[in-house]
Amino acid sequence: MESGHAYRCFCSPERLRDLAELRTKEGLHTAYDRKCTHIKKGESDEKAAKGDAFVIRLKAEDRYPKFRDLVHGKVNKDMNKRSEVLFEDSILMKTDGFPTYHLANVVDDHLMDITHVIRGSV
Repeated sequence: MESGHAYRCFCSPERLRDLAELRTKEGLHTAYDRKCTHIKKGESDEKAAKGDAFVIRLKAEDRYPKFRDLVHGKVNKDMNKRSEVLFEDSILMKTDGFPTYHLANVVDDHLMDITHVIRGSV
């Protein structure tokens, strides 16, 4: 969070459900709308200190990165031509303070010196 790569999200489960339902009705991906990315650090600290529930989200890049895949070669997903964001800010830490799989599996792989992960592809 100090580096700006993550932030507190104070959105309630009800707000997130309503957002997903609205976006589905509009034919859009159910991605989070980044409402809490604009909360200033002081306000975020104050809300957390007074006990407001929050999760910690990864602040994903605005543009999908180009990369070289060992199986598929050069990958250049130009998702930026769409009017919607498909690169979602994943939840890293849940309201109970425990990490989600998105964070835990990466940390676990790093601690075990895993350098390659095999994935399935259709």
